[in-house]
Amino acid sequence: MTDAAARPEWLAGATHKDWLRDGWRMTGEQWADLDWARAWIDMGPSPAGNGGPYWHVPLKTGETVHRLYTRLPSKWRRLLQHAITEMSTQKSERL
Repeated sequence: MTDAAARPEWLAGATHKDWLRDGWRMTGEQWADLDWARAWIDMGPSPAGNGGPYWHVPLKTGETVHRLYTRLPSKWRRLLQHAITEMSTQKSERL
């Protein structure tokens, strides 16, 4: 399985340049080491007070988990947060 195939479909076309890892820029090597199959969403805020949503994403090469934030403009963050809330509600209704 290729690295791109291991990521969720909604990440298609995304690169390390679209995300911050623990609040910092990420390298291509760090991006490739993320295990999206074990990731989960946190609607925030973070312990440092950063608004959500953000993802907790473990590494493939260890048990370290990192917070990933999108680098989207604030108006798109609100839309993304709304979409995630709706998806979470739909998922819980199916359970």
